[in-house]
Amino acid sequence: MSLVFQEVGRHPEHLLGEGDDPRQRALARIVGSVAAALGSQPSFLVDSAGLLRVMGVAIRSTLQNIHGLLDLDAASLRTQPLYVVLRAVVSVLEDESLDERALVTREVFVEIVERALPLLAANIRGGEGQVVKGVVRKVLLLASGVLKHRTSGASLALLVEELLRRVLWGELDLQNQRAVEEAARNILRES
Repeated sequence: MSLVFQEVGRHPEHLLGEGDDPRQRALARIVGSVAAALGSQPSFLVDSAGLLRVMGVAIRSTLQNIHGLLDLDAASLRTQPLYVVLRAVVSVLEDESLDERALVTREVFVEIVERALPLLAANIRGGEGQVVKGVVRKVLLLASGVLKHRTSGASLALLVEELLRRVLWGELDLQNQRAVEEAARNILRES
């Protein structure tokens, strides 16, 4: 599985072709971005059912804002906004020290992607990779810290989605720890 992902991530055109058909090019970039973003150990994050769900949400979200999440003229997958956003989530989750309680399972990862990607597709302006990375990191730190007894794996994706929404809409500053904690408490209270 790792070898297949590495090859698809490096050369998605070998799987789908990159001819003159823009739909085929777009699909190759979507598949390649997902494969490359999942990294060298994709089975750490997804099983076959999870991969299908991630691919499905990546395709749907990208088609809802193709020029926001894809750059059909870019030569590298690593510059694709879709790749950047997914890789940001993966990079945080790969840091096991952030998930002290081991709350992030394959299911939780897939749910985070399913909630965050459509939101990002609707609100993309640039720099979302850093925003997503910051939000996921904050959620994991809160779940291991001040909200330790208020969170579970089931609440992580909701927290990521709602905090991300507030940050993207300019309603929350991730640097303001107190405001982030208060927003997270309100989200959990309302759910």
